[in-house]
Amino acid sequence: ADLNENRRNDVVAAIADYDIITKAIDPLSPAYHAKKAELKEKINNIKGAMEDYDKAMALAPKRGVYPYAKALLLIKARDFTAARENLEKAIRVEPEFAKAYYQRGLLWLEVGRLKEASADFNKAESLGLESALMTNIQAKAMKYYEEGTAAIKQNDFAKARKALDNAVTLRPRYADAWFAQAQTWEKQGNYKKAVELYGRALQANDKYHEGYYARGMARLRLNETEDALRDFGTAVDLEPTYIDGVKGRGNAYIAMKKHPEAKEDLTKAINLALPLLAQAQKEKKEDKNKIQTFKNQLAELYSLLAYARLLSGEGSAAQADLKKAFDYSENYSDAYRYRGLAHQQEGDHKKANGDFDEAIKRDARNYPAYRDRAVSHIALGRFGDAMNDLNLVVRADSQGVASDALLVRGIANARQRKYNEAIQDMQSFERKFPK
Repeated sequence: ADLNENRRNDVVAAIADYDIITKAIDPLSPAYHAKKAELKEKINNIKGAMEDYDKAMALAPKRGVYPYAKALLLIKARDFTAARENLEKAIRVEPEFAKAYYQRGLLWLEVGRLKEASADFNKAESLGLESALMTNIQAKAMKYYEEGTAAIKQNDFAKARKALDNAVTLRPRYADAWFAQAQTWEKQGNYKKAVELYGRALQANDKYHEGYYARGMARLRLNETEDALRDFGTAVDLEPTYIDGVKGRGNAYIAMKKHPEAKEDLTKAINLALPLLAQAQKEKKEDKNKIQTFKNQLAELYSLLAYARLLSGEGSAAQADLKKAFDYSENYSDAYRYRGLAHQQEGDHKKANGDFDEAIKRDARNYPAYRDRAVSHIALGRFGDAMNDLNLVVRADSQGVASDALLVRGIANARQRKYNEAIQDMQSFERKFPK
């Protein structure tokens, strides 16, 4: 039989030889019946193969390999119900049969039952499923992940969440998928949900420094500054040269009014970023996009440092940093906003408004710039213009980045002797942003 199968490539003759073995020589050996089934499968004698697997199973009822082999044949025949029944039989007699769990997981996927598939894949993994098959599971989850991230780019968050839910259902410890899921909520201003899902990403991978940074930024939006500071600190501990982490920590210190610490961190971030720009400019094949990315990063960092200096009363040093920011990029909206704040500090509200106009021109969703411009409008007695800016912010700022716009509008109403409206705004601010 071996000669006919492997040397002569005569499967029919090999089957005839195994017929003699299973009928006359060793009829009680399940292995020979299974081998005969395997050969019949090669010549597409599916019915005969099934019968021989059944004989093998009858002779060895405590062996899972035979119902497993029959299940694979049934899968090829697209009889998924019978295939699952045989896989369950294999699992009952051999509870640690990793491949049987894996194959049943694939069957659950066929009918869209991802939770059951995930349970089987996790069990198979815990039993030491071979790496090639694990890679196949990860590839299926990655397909959902890629579908989700593509939908995020299109701002189709419902579609993104559905795909990413599938990814994390299939692979519950898929950190990148949890991270992307969090982003869908953050982009819509639901920072509380984003924090929760960034947490799931970090449970899946507690060395995920980008995850700590992202959760820290979401926590800053919620005014959870102590927690945000811890997240940024962890990100930097994991990756000491992580510029975003150092910048984030500087932002947290600004929010906590710890301006010396903020300036220290933002200076450190700048010193980390400068060599990267220098290296990019030295490369033989100059990558203009890469260079501009580093310049934009430095414009942001110098602008933030200037803001920290402004809050410390260092107006001249702040202006010097803003000049550096503009040298790197004239398109960073907040650089104009911070320069406008510097002019406000000097009492020059006309110049301040010019800069706020430039900030808004570069980013129409820079809601703090509208609020700050309204403050200068109030100082100049332009209450109509101030109310237009503040009404826009209150209506459009779903993410709360200019959270005190209600408070400023209340002040504007009070200055116009509209006391009822002022009280309503103050009360609304207290309800929305309780201490």
